[in-house]
Amino acid sequence: MRKGAKFNLELALMADGVPAAEVYDVLSTPEAWTAPCQAGHDQVRGDLVGGRRPAPQLLADGEVSMAYAFNGRIFNAAQADGQPFEIIWDAQIYEMEGWVVPKGAPNLEQAMEFVAWTTAPAPQARAAEFISYGPPRRSAAAMVGNIEGTEEPMGPNLPTFDANMAGALASDLDFGSTATPS
Repeated sequence: MRKGAKFNLELALMADGVPAAEVYDVLSTPEAWTAPCQAGHDQVRGDLVGGRRPAPQLLADGEVSMAYAFNGRIFNAAQADGQPFEIIWDAQIYEMEGWVVPKGAPNLEQAMEFVAWTTAPAPQARAAEFISYGPPRRSAAAMVGNIEGTEEPMGPNLPTFDANMAGALASDLDFGSTATPS
């Protein structure tokens, strides 16, 4: 597990049966910070390993039997290194990222061309064929082909694949920095 509350609390609540759509509502209450999360943590405290080495290495060495990690790292360990890893998509947490062009950027036109190109469906789909980070545009998802160099479709390995999004939680970027119980 990661060191810190972010993602650990969300996953604990979902493991306890809280639907993804309700996780941040529950976490906004003082009760969420006491009994359920603490009780679950107390049950597994002695079995937790956190932050010392990357999850794929801990899994490969047999130090842990399960982990949560960035899906691309697990995918690469399975594909490139032949590790017998399988991603379970239930209760995945996803985040959005984006480009920022600073005000007054000296190469504004080139920066905007770069942003336009990288956010177009075709380049996003092509990038997803090399690493299993899903394209953020729905229009790109249908364009994703096979895992580069194989005849195996990449789609089922992507977090944004429709079946993998069932029960997914959109990370609240403000939670943990500004959201605290009253």
